Parts: sequence; C-alpha cells; structure tokens
Amino acid sequence: KIQQPGRLEWFTAFEKAFAVIFSVEMALRLLAHEGGYFLSLWNTGDLCAVLFTVLSTFIPNRTLTIMNNAMVVLRFVRPERLLLVVSYLRFAPQRGGVHLRLLVLACKTSIGALCWATVLLICLLLLSSIVFVQGATTYVDDASPSDPFVEDLREHFRSMPMTMLTLFVCLLGEADFKGIINVLRKVGQWYLVLFIALLLFLTLSVSNVIAGVFVADAIDVAKRDREINMRAQMMEARQNME
Repeated sequence: KIQQPGRLEWFTAFEKAFAVIFSVEMALRLLAHEGGYFLSLWNTGDLCAVLFTVLSTFIPNRTLTIMNNAMVVLRFVRPERLLLVVSYLRFAPQRGGVHLRLLVLACKTSIGALCWATVLLICLLLLSSIVFVQGATTYVDDASPSDPFVEDLREHFRSMPMTMLTLFVCLLGEADFKGIINVLRKVGQWYLVLFIALLLFLTLSVSNVIAGVFVADAIDVAKRDREINMRAQMMEARQNME
C-alpha cells in the first residue's frame, strides 16, 4: 500500500491529541459528577469509548503480540471512536441543538415506517418482476439464436433478483432507459406500457407517500418532544425581549 510521505505521522499526531483531549474531558466529568456519572448509559458508553480509544492509541500493536485476544478486542471496538464523536453532538449549541435533536428523533421514529416502506417496495418490484420475467422467457424461447435482443434480455431480465435490481435502478434513474425501452418494445408493447406505468406510479405516488409519512412523523416528534418545545419557547421569548 502506497502512502503519501508524512500522512501517517500527521494522522497519528491528531489521533493522540484527540485521545488526550477526550481523556482530560472525561476526567473532569468524573470529578464533577462522582458516582452519579455512572447512572447514565450515555456516560458509561462514553467512558468505555474513551478507554478503548486511549488503549488502542497509546499501546502499540507490537507490544500486544502475547495478548492476541486483547488485541482482537481492541481492533473490534475501534468503531467506538465514531460513537464517541457522535455522543458529543448532545452538547451542540442551543440554536443548532434543537434542529439536530429533531433530526435524530425523526430518524429514530421513522425506522418502523422505513421498514414497512421497504417491504411495500419489495412487494411491488416482486410482482412486477414476475410479469417481466415471464415475458422475457417467452420471447427468448421463441427467438432465433442470432436475435440481438436475446443478450439484452438476459442481461436485464434473466432472473427474478436481476429483474428487481433492474427495476430498482430504473427507479433511481441510473439505468440505460433507452436500451431497456427498446428491449421491452421488442418483447411487446404491453410490457413497455407496464414498465412506464410502473415507474410513474413508483416515482409520483409511492415515493411521495413515503416522504409524506416521514414528514408527518417528524412533525409529530417535534410536537411531542418536551425539550424541543421548551427550547423553542425560550428562543421565542428571547427574540421578543430583543
């Protein structure tokens, strides 16, 4: 692996600097809260993340050759550094913290809607793929070996998973629409009409309905969250005083 000169040294220096900053901050919080610090799961997670970060930063891997199990654990928990950085988003400034909290809570409450939307999309793609695979199979069975469209059909509609992937890529707008339209027009006009109708339905109807559900969940979270309401009222009162 080729690396630029000095890149590893700068990265290591920043890594150690952040580890020291996190350690000092954690020590100050422990002194301030004492035993009450461990009553919060967030605080316990922060402490574990800081410990793993310090150990993996200041203990070289070559000194852990006789501790294979410990080294495996340290390498496994390296993503905890990202969680440590994310946890500090709780202390964002007040004006930006309201919006950040709203985004996080909206994403959290939309997980269920996202799962059901995924199930609905998979079902629609599955039912549509059955029709396209059947049409492609019929065309390939009746076509001559020299037919140039046979290879295109096998590329896009050779199986159910491949057909679903083709339709999903078309939904994202990243497919070769001209090639797929020419192939489906050769298979049959009704398949082309079904393909266009499916894309219009998924793009204009299903996607907008799903987006509306997510927006409604975000609005509902903003109304029910007490901290967001309190901060919004404080900001409004401060603006009125100014």
